[in-house]
Amino acid sequence: MEFLIGFALIAVILLLLGFGIGDIAYLAFGIMLLIMIFTGGFFLIVLALLLSSKRVFGEYCDMDENGKYPRAVYLIGEKRMVNLFPCEMVAREKLYVPGKTVRLFRCRPVPFVIDRNAFFTIVFGSAVFIPGAVFSVFLLVDYFMRIAILL
Repeated sequence: MEFLIGFALIAVILLLLGFGIGDIAYLAFGIMLLIMIFTGGFFLIVLALLLSSKRVFGEYCDMDENGKYPRAVYLIGEKRMVNLFPCEMVAREKLYVPGKTVRLFRCRPVPFVIDRNAFFTIVFGSAVFIPGAVFSVFLLVDYFMRIAILL
């Protein structure tokens, strides 16, 4: 919500400075393309983490409430490992049962695990945002090539 209010204020300031509605629309479109590219990059990184991970079994312990969002903590052997993504808040009691053994993916370069919910988030997010990021890059390159031809 704050993002929309901030964008509206910027749009009003740009209108007062003499920019047109078309210029502001191009700016908004460019910002959306950049957001798509950065989100695709994020999902590319976590997909690489998932592909380089090792499948292990772990037992759910509790929630780590220290950060901004709570994350599930799993016990693998004697080591406590935190989930890479925040926990699902809607069905928290059904998804995170204390003492339940679950299949996890242990990220090798970083000390995190990926549980089933994070796995599906990564798979579906990668399927949507990585192609969207590639398409956004092509749109931006096409736009700048058209500008270069006009100059």
